[in-house]
Amino acid sequence: MKVMGLDYGKARIGIALSDVMGFLATPFTTLKRTNLTEDISFLKKIILENSVKTVVIGLPLEMSGNKGSIAIETQEFAKLLSNEAEVEIVFVDERLSSIEAEEQLKLTIKSWEKRKQLLDQVAASIILQGYLDRK
Repeated sequence: MKVMGLDYGKARIGIALSDVMGFLATPFTTLKRTNLTEDISFLKKIILENSVKTVVIGLPLEMSGNKGSIAIETQEFAKLLSNEAEVEIVFVDERLSSIEAEEQLKLTIKSWEKRKQLLDQVAASIILQGYLDRK
């Protein structure tokens, strides 16, 4: 059974999937946001096609550890996804995951445009791998 990782954002959602055994997270794709209904439908399709039972979502806390508006929006989105796709939602602190993803991509991809295309899904795989490692 696979686990899905999400790096939620207002413009894009990075998506990663684990292997069947739940050991390794791999970048999957980046969803360019359109509207809530289509976004949930897109994710639900991936969830069903991959028999995902758990979705790990990075919770973008402020550096102080407080929940800001984007963290609250992320939780509201997660609730809708959970209800629609019937999956368990797990939140993990995702502070600095995008910075870590950028650093990893810089090692192999020189073009900022190419790195930008992969950034969200790599951040999602970092979020997911952290969860898998702690499990």
